[in-house]
Parts: sequence; C-alpha cells; structure tokens
Amino acid sequence: MVAFTHIARVSIHGQTARAFVKAYDRRSKAKTLAEVVGYTVAKHVGLPQPPIAAIIEVPGVVLRSLVTGKKHADGSDFEFDDRHICYVTAEVVGVDGGRVRSFKAAADVIDPQWLSSNPKTEAMLFSWAEKWRHFGELMAFDAWTANVDRNLGNVLWISDKDFVIIDHGDIFCGSMTNGWKQGDWAAIGLPANQIFPHKLLDEMLRLRPSLPNGVVNAITTACERMSTGYGAARPELYFWLAGPSGSVELRSHHWLWKRLDDATLVGVMRKHMGLLI
Repeated sequence: MVAFTHIARVSIHGQTARAFVKAYDRRSKAKTLAEVVGYTVAKHVGLPQPPIAAIIEVPGVVLRSLVTGKKHADGSDFEFDDRHICYVTAEVVGVDGGRVRSFKAAADVIDPQWLSSNPKTEAMLFSWAEKWRHFGELMAFDAWTANVDRNLGNVLWISDKDFVIIDHGDIFCGSMTNGWKQGDWAAIGLPANQIFPHKLLDEMLRLRPSLPNGVVNAITTACERMSTGYGAARPELYFWLAGPSGSVELRSHHWLWKRLDDATLVGVMRKHMGLLI
C-alpha cells in the first residue's frame, strides 16, 4: 500500500460531493503530482474519468488517526506532513445511481473463475477491446505516459460499453526498480522511444500474440491523436510542470513532447505489438 484512500464529503469548486481522498505517504509526493498530470492529460485526450478532480490540504493529525493500525506492505508506518496535500476525485456513480465496481470486481461477479482460465480471460479482455470506443486511447495514453500499473482494478465498469479510468500515480514509470532506473519518474531518464511495461497490452499479447486488426488500428490511430490532446493540455502542463532548467518537472514535460515528436509513439506501439523489428 503506497497511498491511503478514504471516502469523505468534500467541497470542490463550490460543489459538495462524496469523493475519494487519496493520501500518498510524504515520501511519495511525486505520485500526487503524477495523479494531477495524468488526469489533466487524460481529460484532454478525451478518456472518461471521474467528473471532478482536485488537490486539497488535510491536517496530518486527521490522516494519522485514520490510518491507525494500517501499515505499508513492507511493514513501515505511514508518514504525513502536518499540512498534507491529497489528491481527490469525485465518486463515480452507475447509470442507475448505484455502486460502481472495478472491471476486475465486476468480472469476478460474472464469473469468479475467469482470471484462472486463459480462454475466459481472453474472451473478457478482447470483448472489452472491441466494444469500448475509448480502448485505443487508453492503450496509447498509458504507453505515452509510461503508466506501468494500469490494471483492471483501476478501470471502473459502468456498463458493458461504458468504463471510467482512475489512478495515474505510476505514470513516468513511477518508481520502478526492476530493470529500469531507480527513483521517482524513472522514465524521463530514458530515451523517449523506450518501450516500457504495459500491463493490459502485455497480457493481451500473451494471450494472443497477433492482435486483431481492429484493435491494432484503434491503438495506432489513437497514438496519432495524442498530439492533439497534448496541444490542448499544454497550457495546464506548463503550470503543473513548471520548474527551472534541468528540474524533474520541466524534463518530464519535455519528455512527453518528445515521445510524440515525429510519430515516435506510433513507432513505439507498433514495435511493442510486434509489427516492427
């Protein structure tokens, strides 16, 4: 557990709503900014997300009281600043106002054995890829931003054809250490044409090394459209990723731009899908 998440009623832009308040440990502050940057870019790319996102300040004493008895996976305690910045997203509700489950949880209800069966897993994933009109954008977005932790637990199932994505804390490779440069936002220390782990796409390629033409075309076309999304997001990125020359923030902004330049992302994804040598 890297972040502690709880539901609270929060006033955002004058609107009071139930929201998920995500408090990353103060040793993982880069992930809070990653959430903001990821949400901003995904919004301009057109990916469905929670309708409202914000950062708020929460007293550390409140957070410490909420995590009493909870620890990180390595057994260490949570550490929060006295005035801790948290990432907040409004709760997503279903079409009938009911509870929304993650893709994984909803699929578990349909068939608890689906993850243990390759044919069932394949049918579920490829049916999703063919039905959801934003699938190509999600694959391209995660490849562009080097989100190494997109999984079916952070895709919300609204209906058979409608889904919402959450969780951008691991864009720029997060703080991966298994084979990549160690440290926050490891990707920006590597070439812009680097291929990074891509959980959902890698699982689909494992199940079916030759992806259907429709899926390939959707992903490739979406890669080409990421430049338009970047252009729209650029003014906000200059705000969130402002910093002096050589700063991690400014370098990450330049890295995003370079990864799109001269159709670099298209080449990266086609190579990832086994279409280029």
